[in-house]
Amino acid sequence: MKRGIRSAANISAAVLGSLYMAYRRLRPFRSADLASKLLNLGCGVTVAPGWVNVDHSEHILVARIPGMAVLLHRFGFLDAQQLEWYQTGIFGNVLYWDIRKKMPFPTAHFEWVYCSHLLEHLYPATARTLLIEIYRLLSLRGRVRIVVPDLRLAIHEYIRGRELCMIGDEQVQAFGKTLRVDQLANELSRYFHSPEPVEDRLFGHRWMYDSWSLREMLKQCGFQQVMESGFRQGDCPDVAILDSYPSTSLYVEAVR
Repeated sequence: MKRGIRSAANISAAVLGSLYMAYRRLRPFRSADLASKLLNLGCGVTVAPGWVNVDHSEHILVARIPGMAVLLHRFGFLDAQQLEWYQTGIFGNVLYWDIRKKMPFPTAHFEWVYCSHLLEHLYPATARTLLIEIYRLLSLRGRVRIVVPDLRLAIHEYIRGRELCMIGDEQVQAFGKTLRVDQLANELSRYFHSPEPVEDRLFGHRWMYDSWSLREMLKQCGFQQVMESGFRQGDCPDVAILDSYPSTSLYVEAVR
């Protein structure tokens, strides 16, 4: 048992050490990164060609270490889908940055900023600061497209599920899952927070928006012509690639 614990500790130390070295080797932003006028913030695995893709995921660090993804997969830290992400090399085109900090891009540089399923991971004050930073980065008449989980749809799913249970259904289809009545409230709560939030990382939800509250926040940050859009609809380039949450999301576009 002690030998197993020692081995696990050694592996963990090696992984952490390698991640730290990968962090030290991360290249800074370069002038070549500014060739594009399109910025994809919090891109995750949706890495769009022709965009400046930015994320703060450890996946970017792991991708900088040869063989590390295979090792993590072997020990069960990565599933087959995640390993495939590394093997396709998508994280090599992602710039590592904490979006809670001022971004190292010049003012009024970008024509479009796309931001999907990121805002809900921030507390409202931090989200407002990010929107103000996006406003700074956009050129005059530049546009932003914000995608977040839709609070109205989530509440509708909960109410619909409760009503079905009240007429006798033991299980219902809600939130994309088969749930018992006693699971509905817990599933709704996951939209608002993670069971084990990590304060210094962007894991878990910290706030939720409906159309009105998101549009009002954008207006308060200086944006104009704030309008709700739809899945793979609107004026944003490459929405067929970028939009990936068809049934649960709220889509809003605005003009600087």
